[in-house]
Amino acid sequence: MSLSELARLTGLSKAALSRYENGSREFPVNKTEEFAKALSLDPRYLLGIESNDDISSIYDELEPLRKKRVYNFAASQLKEQNSKAIRSGRSTAAGAPIDGDYQDAQEEIVVRSEVPRGADEVVTIAYGTIA
Repeated sequence: MSLSELARLTGLSKAALSRYENGSREFPVNKTEEFAKALSLDPRYLLGIESNDDISSIYDELEPLRKKRVYNFAASQLKEQNSKAIRSGRSTAAGAPIDGDYQDAQEEIVVRSEVPRGADEVVTIAYGTIA
């Protein structure tokens, strides 16, 4: 199919289509249905979503804006799932833990990007006088 034909079927300019094709412009998710119909493809294929019959039948019935929201939510969930969490909350002074039970209750999850490469635990070093 020519760029002119795709432009006619989708209602977009050839210049815009060219920018989508070469990656200089983001693909318009709200136009997924038009592109899929024009190219005789499943809309999920264009969005990079694997077919899953349990979810796809519901997804197929959504309006384009809702489909975009579902896709964005799923992408953020995948990113979160694949992020390695580091626990923080322990402190030490002269190499000995300080009240570990309390600290375990106060632990938090640290964003991986805030932790030096190769670290698997974050420990706060207490300094000064310990009574």
